[in-house]
Amino acid sequence: MGDYTKKTREWLDERFREGVADGRYRSYQPIYGFRKGEFHGRHVRMYARTFGLLRLLNRIEFGSFLDVGGAEGYIAHLVRTLFDVEVVSVDLSAEACLRARQIFGVDAAACDGVALPFADGSFDIVICSEVLEHVECPVHCTLELHRVSARGIILTFQDAVVTEARRRLEMALIDYDQPHVDRNIFTPDDYRVLLGPDVLITPQLCKWDWPKHDRKAHDKSIGDIRRILKRITARDDFGLHSLGMTGTLLKGGTVAAEMRPEGRYSDDELLDAVLEPGVVQAPDFDSEPPVSDRLIERLACLLCKGPLTKPRDGLHCGGCGADWEIARGIPLMFRDGSGCDDAELASRVKHLCGTDETRAERMMALDRTFRYNRPEQCPVKRWVLKRRVQLDKWLISARRLFGL
Repeated sequence: MGDYTKKTREWLDERFREGVADGRYRSYQPIYGFRKGEFHGRHVRMYARTFGLLRLLNRIEFGSFLDVGGAEGYIAHLVRTLFDVEVVSVDLSAEACLRARQIFGVDAAACDGVALPFADGSFDIVICSEVLEHVECPVHCTLELHRVSARGIILTFQDAVVTEARRRLEMALIDYDQPHVDRNIFTPDDYRVLLGPDVLITPQLCKWDWPKHDRKAHDKSIGDIRRILKRITARDDFGLHSLGMTGTLLKGGTVAAEMRPEGRYSDDELLDAVLEPGVVQAPDFDSEPPVSDRLIERLACLLCKGPLTKPRDGLHCGGCGADWEIARGIPLMFRDGSGCDDAELASRVKHLCGTDETRAERMMALDRTFRYNRPEQCPVKRWVLKRRVQLDKWLISARRLFGL
């Protein structure tokens, strides 16, 4: 684990502790329902993203589900409730995993995305939503998603761009010293490299269908929000009008051929699930739910991928003899080292791409872009960072003016 990942883990642990001591947990995701609990304006965009994910899953046959970077388990909870499948959430933050256990009773483990503690093909569907832009080794993480998924992968990025020039401009303004920063900017071509040529690319929402006067969520009724969500998620073509990007890969063939023509639920029923409160009773934040036998059966040793047992207070691998810690009921599945070895990465990329050498070369180039070949920093970067609030306002105005 690199220094940036360590700093990000500490930052996330603090973030997912906010309000716990006072019994008023400040959630990251809109777990309390529309305009309840710690509701804020950006939850509308989260509702749109979650609604889009559920609409995709609604047309896919699957029996198990893994959320990589699942925070407090909100999406895993919705998927379990709607589709009656086995769900697991993993996150870099042990505190986030503990919230998932306390709030929703979702099985959760803390780990680094470059080394997921599961055997090959352990889950039918794996999602990784708003995560890869924050990690040190996004290509390595994507290889892990391919490895543990049996049927399909869904990726989402909020800060996706259309062109390479726009990507380099955005990356030139990133402060890489900050934890949990949006350090990786993706384009649609990156999706085709990371997930393959059969990936379905769709926008999270259309900004042209979301007028400025509609973006203040606090003065809206639930009927207004339902109308807005339907409107801004209606388009399925990614372009300059898009905010955020979703990529879906189904391993049996093209997404269009593998998806059912109609889902189990209507759009209105899915919106009901998204907007209704996920938390009915106040969670007990002092509780430490034990690790379930179901999760132990799914976990695998990070060193040899062998099965684990729980003889005493931790987890033990009978294959290589490694021991893994459990803290407050959360398995801590972290291995020594950065997890981004270049030789291992090249071998795994070649195995994934097979005879498609062009895709393999582009995947390795993408890894170099995000890990080594960062663009030259803006000459006025120090000035920019000191005035980031003013710059953000200027960028928002410029994007609206030029339709970027």
